[in-house]
Amino acid sequence: MSKIEGLSHKEISERLGISVSTVNNHIVKSSKAVRNFLYQHGDLAVALAVVALFDRVK
Repeated sequence: MSKIEGLSHKEISERLGISVSTVNNHIVKSSKAVRNFLYQHGDLAVALAVVALFDRVK
């Protein structure tokens, strides 16, 4: 929702009825899962680009 729809974490939390902290935790966990998958299975350049993208979002 934050990447595709451009919503803030606060907007997502209001829409889903969960805390901003929970939104942050889910985004961090999913980002780590994507990074780990790309490190194990993807091209290094793609993995580095995704890491850079997620690091900017913090």
